[in-house]
Amino acid sequence: PAMCADFQLADDGGKYNPVNTNGVVQHYFNGAVDFTLTIKEQNFFAEDVTINVTRDGQPYTVTPTWTQSEQNDEIYYGKFKLSDDGDYVVTVEYTDGSKNVMPAYHSEIITIDTQAPRIQAIPDEQKQNITIEINERNFRASDITVGVEAYDINGNPVIVNNIQAFVQNEKNWVNNGNIHTLVLESSGENKILTDAIYDLSINYNDLSTNSVDAVSKIE
Repeated sequence: PAMCADFQLADDGGKYNPVNTNGVVQHYFNGAVDFTLTIKEQNFFAEDVTINVTRDGQPYTVTPTWTQSEQNDEIYYGKFKLSDDGDYVVTVEYTDGSKNVMPAYHSEIITIDTQAPRIQAIPDEQKQNITIEINERNFRASDITVGVEAYDINGNPVIVNNIQAFVQNEKNWVNNGNIHTLVLESSGENKILTDAIYDLSINYNDLSTNSVDAVSKIE
């Protein structure tokens, strides 16, 4: 027997974003995913196909619907849906009635993330710092963009440090599960804010293309 697998966004829509990190592809979706197995086998029996799916490392039950091709009676399609947020891995094994073993299939990671990130930009007037907190499952600092306007008390523009580069540096973030925190400090060894009135606009577009904005001002 021979098999190929295909997965795509379900009919109810969404966006798809494949991300290659050091040669490893992870597939990000912000909607449900339709998964289709295509098996070519003359003496096909669906009960001989073993499908295992995990979601966040735990077993996830799927019940495929099998149909036979109208053009070729040796081709069968097995379809099921992945719909809950999480990281999925699909494995398929098949041995036909003659004990012929199909090469096992092992998918790359398929991530469904339908939740928009949540951002808080919290000014501390006493310390003159700004704390940025992002609640996001699939966090990556390089996906954050920061718009900065800085001016003096007379309204004149002021040249300031590169806050965008600072925010996009993973090493500057403290991560606790889905909560990611960074402090823009105006004093100390990690000082990034110089004397100015700041208007910050922060945009975060996550790996599944969910987007959110936040604004903050500190004097």
